Amino acid sequence: MDVSRDSTGDDGFRRRVEQMLEQEYASCRKKFIGWAAGWVKINTGKRLDEHELVDLYHDVIHIMLRKIALGTMTELTVAPSTYLIAIGKFYIPAWMRRRNRTDLPGDEQLPRNEGAEPSPEDKTMLAELWEEIEALDEPGRTILYLTFKLGLSSKEIAELMGYAGEDVVRQLRYRAMKELRFWHQVNQMKQPCRTLVVLSKKHRLSDEAIAQKMNLPNAEEARRLREECMKNIKK
Repeated sequence: MDVSRDSTGDDGFRRRVEQMLEQEYASCRKKFIGWAAGWVKINTGKRLDEHELVDLYHDVIHIMLRKIALGTMTELTVAPSTYLIAIGKFYIPAWMRRRNRTDLPGDEQLPRNEGAEPSPEDKTMLAELWEEIEALDEPGRTILYLTFKLGLSSKEIAELMGYAGEDVVRQLRYRAMKELRFWHQVNQMKQPCRTLVVLSKKHRLSDEAIAQKMNLPNAEEARRLREECMKNIKK
């Protein structure tokens, strides 16, 4: 097996790997779960149930696909199960330490009731926050996902994503958190401010284009309205 980015292109490489995983899903799952169950028992003396092992399997698949999307994985010269096990060796220790972690960036804004089942309102807020994380640019999106969803440390993320050190991860996480806070505030804005800021900052449209798209009198009015809306953003 030799699948490389050079021969297929970025999108083609990911599609080939996804197709390969789909075709070999059952085989990879059996091999990974068998290995993971043994690894955990030998190294921690604990036993994981079937649901936990399946969750682990899906997590490492997700990490693998994100590495491809980021360009830190550009070829696959071994069986997919072998690569997934290699990722598992990095990921399982962090998963074991943080298996009950549910913290999210911005949790200080969320109602906290330790030991209680989240209310429907809490679940909606959490879902919205993760939607905002998924809307971020890379590599911030993946770093926040690995940090807050999967519970990996900066050192573990650096090793997994191929960065020179954990300081690089911390810097990228800081930028991503800053971006997340910005877009979280934007999403709380009322119309037309929300649309105007999205068109300007996300889609990078000119004032002239925004004025036409939003039926504003002219570019000056679009600029004035945007500046007024941005006053409500906390730095």
